[in-house]
Amino acid sequence: MNLLGIGVDLVYLPRIEKIYSAYPKRFLEKVFHPKEVSLALKRKDTPVYLASCFAAKEAFYKALGGYQPFVWQEISLLRDPQTKKPFIEIEGRALEVFRERGGRDCLVSLSHEKDYVVCMVVITGG
Repeated sequence: MNLLGIGVDLVYLPRIEKIYSAYPKRFLEKVFHPKEVSLALKRKDTPVYLASCFAAKEAFYKALGGYQPFVWQEISLLRDPQTKKPFIEIEGRALEVFRERGGRDCLVSLSHEKDYVVCMVVITGG
């Protein structure tokens, strides 16, 4: 197993809450995959879940080495139905770039405390 990249992102929760309350439909459609939206809207802490998804997308971009030629909705933060462990699902051009760079696994870790959500993504190949 080779380490290909590590990405970390910190999101200020009040910023996400402000954007979501001002432009709920537009924000959801522009940034999130329909699976993420479905999961987020089922939760009482919707903005926290959205902030986690946003942080995961940013951390994924960074782990691949910065700006990439794909769109936000191709990277989804989901949860294993049994264990609730977070994972990132990749599709479309994002998946092509991931594979071109030699990506095999994408590991994700999340945490939140008061006004902040942090995510770390580790991409391995091999």
